[in-house]
Amino acid sequence: MIYGIGVDIVDVKRVEKLVKNRKKESLKRVFSEEEIKYCEKFQKNKYLHYAGRFALKESFIKAAQQIFPLKDIEIKNINKIPKIFGKGKVKEFLKDKEVYSSISHIENYAIAFCLICQKGFQQ
Repeated sequence: MIYGIGVDIVDVKRVEKLVKNRKKESLKRVFSEEEIKYCEKFQKNKYLHYAGRFALKESFIKAAQQIFPLKDIEIKNINKIPKIFGKGKVKEFLKDKEVYSSISHIENYAIAFCLICQKGFQQ
């Protein structure tokens, strides 16, 4: 059974302002330490990566049809594919579900898509 789908598009300049105007401690309210390290290694276009992760967190919330703290949704790249992991209520929510996700970005925009299914779902 498909639980939900979500999509989100983000203006990279908006995320750039957010990242530049916040101290590292404030960024941790949205991104995990591992996500910050990942984005910061792309010095030339790190804001694209922040925007992509932000968009995926928002698309996950839409697909889950529940509000979760952004900091409890963590995105890790596994074999170059963005995978969603969770802490707290997100982790509990995910225990019987599979999540499929994708992030894409260009100079000014990042978009993300998320599909949540029950584990073992077959078409």
